[in-house]
Amino acid sequence: MRMFRLALLAATATALALVRPALTQTTAFTYQGSLEQSGSPANGQHNFAFTLWTLSTLGTQVGPTLTLNNVQVTDGLFSVQLDFGATAFTNADRWLQVAVDGQTLAPRTLLTPTPFSLKTRGISVDSSQHVGIGTTSPAAPLHVSGVDQVMARLTSSDAFGTWLDLQNNSLGGGTWSLISSGLANGEGPNRLLIYSQATGQTAVAFRSNGNVGFGTGSPKQKIHNIGDYYGLGHLWLYAFEGDGQDGIAYVQARDDSGSSSIGLTLRTQLSGAIRDAIVLEPGGRANAPLGLFVGGADPNLATAARLYVQHSNAIFAAPVVRLNRPTEDGTMIEFDSLGASRGSITVSGNTVSYNAFTGSHYAFPDTAAGSPASIDRGALVRMTGNNLTLTDDLDSEVVYGVAPTATANDPACLGAFLAPLSLPDGANIAPSLVMGEGNGDMWVVDSGVGAIEPGDELISSDVVGCAMKDDPGRFAVGHVIARAAQRVDWSFIAPDCDGVRRTKISVLFTSYTRHSETAPASDARVAALEEENQALRDRLDALEALVRTKSGE
Repeated sequence: MRMFRLALLAATATALALVRPALTQTTAFTYQGSLEQSGSPANGQHNFAFTLWTLSTLGTQVGPTLTLNNVQVTDGLFSVQLDFGATAFTNADRWLQVAVDGQTLAPRTLLTPTPFSLKTRGISVDSSQHVGIGTTSPAAPLHVSGVDQVMARLTSSDAFGTWLDLQNNSLGGGTWSLISSGLANGEGPNRLLIYSQATGQTAVAFRSNGNVGFGTGSPKQKIHNIGDYYGLGHLWLYAFEGDGQDGIAYVQARDDSGSSSIGLTLRTQLSGAIRDAIVLEPGGRANAPLGLFVGGADPNLATAARLYVQHSNAIFAAPVVRLNRPTEDGTMIEFDSLGASRGSITVSGNTVSYNAFTGSHYAFPDTAAGSPASIDRGALVRMTGNNLTLTDDLDSEVVYGVAPTATANDPACLGAFLAPLSLPDGANIAPSLVMGEGNGDMWVVDSGVGAIEPGDELISSDVVGCAMKDDPGRFAVGHVIARAAQRVDWSFIAPDCDGVRRTKISVLFTSYTRHSETAPASDARVAALEEENQALRDRLDALEALVRTKSGE
């Protein structure tokens, strides 16, 4: 029986073969051995089988079995190329087992790393497989150390660019690429791109002129963003580079096309609800949909006014609001409601005009005095004398208690009912409005004295809530509440279910007492004069008593 004995001469990694630049690095290595047969150097061709193991005896085979037949052995010496693959060698020891012509040789041979190679000068690999370039103590899987300004360079002539991939294989991780783009790159050449392999999109692009694009590879300005911006903090705008320089900084909604119309909306959020605070239209007009506060905030935000202007300058007596038409007369303020103009304030030369003006008093239906809780618009009302104040301040605006008139020629008439209001800020009562000045509408009734003509004086009637044409023949003293602003021919007015002819007309409110010198004497007139004389006597007696008190009598 032929007995073989093997002696390892060298096992050399292919780094030695890299002396020739044309070769590329593989996982093969050269194995050289000395084979004896029956105590003498072997010769001729022999069949070899090589296997790799985790232990010197027993253990687990790693990688494939490499079978090399008809290997030439001369004077006992042979040389073969072995390649167990890239995954066969880790940090753990590897033992080589050889079989010759079917006979397994013992012992196994421990494979050790090659200590030095011409093309690996300055490269050190420690036991943790950390590679150091310029250092023998690498602190990371790749550690480059040196004094050069450029410590690493990746060079490629690929037209799509030079790519450096950063990959994370943990759960949720991904791959990002840092790209120096070439001519064929869709984002354009000579750009630095941060590219997401997951989305296939460029996230950030840097141009050579210093412009940075987010979501675009062709940024037009120093910062060019496609999509929404999310940030925390303040936005600082300087007109020029550096502090201490005067100028104008711009916030612009525009592009360079010369044909676009672009507006700008400033939005806020209140309790999760998005609010359009200021809308700048493409034409330049500004709209504050929720209200505009100038000089301060409305103290009652629950019922905030659409325009609130506060003036807190106690030194200079400047107006709170100034309106100016420097080149022409015309409207200063216009009041619109339900899609139509309802009134205005105009200036004509030196005259300010309040147009379609109606002045109203605060009032409330005095149910304690017999007034219904709801009063029709235009109904003539009288003062009951039960008054309130708008707020707890006793000097605040008076709110008059009123009820519809029911007595002819009532001297306590206040005006015609207009409408109820909502509760004003800081008020204790929601007042109603009673028209008492300017123009408005009021119910009138046929009193039997003929048609009403424009300019006729109107007094209360004995029909609830209605005025009538003044009748000097009936009343020596007329308590006029308004003058008619239109003609009423009663023959064209049909009587209502009560047989009364009534209608609502436009009037000019005016309150005065009419005295008639031509009215016939009557008991009522005499009684009224006597009552007036008695009132004058009472006032005279009171004045005399006051004078005596002051003089010490």
